[in-house]
Amino acid sequence: MPYAIHQLVSPKEEVVLEVIAALDAAFPADEDDIGKALFGDNTTVEAMNHAVNTSQVTAGLLGGEVWVAEDDESHEILAVSVWLPPGRTMYDTDEKREKALLPLINAMPSDAADWFDKTSHTMDEAKRRAVGDAQKTEWYLHRIGVKPGQRGRGLGKALIAAVANKAHGRVVTLETKSDTNVRFYEKVGFEKKGSLEMDAPHGRFTIHWMAMQC
Repeated sequence: MPYAIHQLVSPKEEVVLEVIAALDAAFPADEDDIGKALFGDNTTVEAMNHAVNTSQVTAGLLGGEVWVAEDDESHEILAVSVWLPPGRTMYDTDEKREKALLPLINAMPSDAADWFDKTSHTMDEAKRRAVGDAQKTEWYLHRIGVKPGQRGRGLGKALIAAVANKAHGRVVTLETKSDTNVRFYEKVGFEKKGSLEMDAPHGRFTIHWMAMQC
């Protein structure tokens, strides 16, 4: 089943909804130990994953890049990545804060919102020690997900390569909270630059920051 990798430019609403649905499928609540540590039960994790995916796709389309792997025949979206180019952050304009950040904040349980508020400085400092200002000055991979039935086909690697090719000579950075993902990213050329263990409202997890010279 051949596929094509391409950037979404001014997509129709139904395509945006399909992109978000693909990310929802890529991060099922029953497999999301990090989500459970942050938000608790599966129902809340599922709702928050949808809110996060909606927020990041919206912000990515407003001031970043959203890339997809699309089936050549059915045009089904199989995998998605959300990127920020050099000089941009996820919620760096009033429009992005209104359309992408505020709905996410409003969807967040109060204990998780309080936790993020109290720990954001600690995480920012750890990120700065790991990758410096690279998240703001270089390419940043903010979200990538592959539908469960499509894993193992090289879709994630292809989505990364598409932007890595245009970022030639620059650095690509990312953040992940999964040891499995760390191993995947190392295979495609990333190096782990730093980690931070965090106590969350419903558990504990580790954040890893990684970078790759393109």
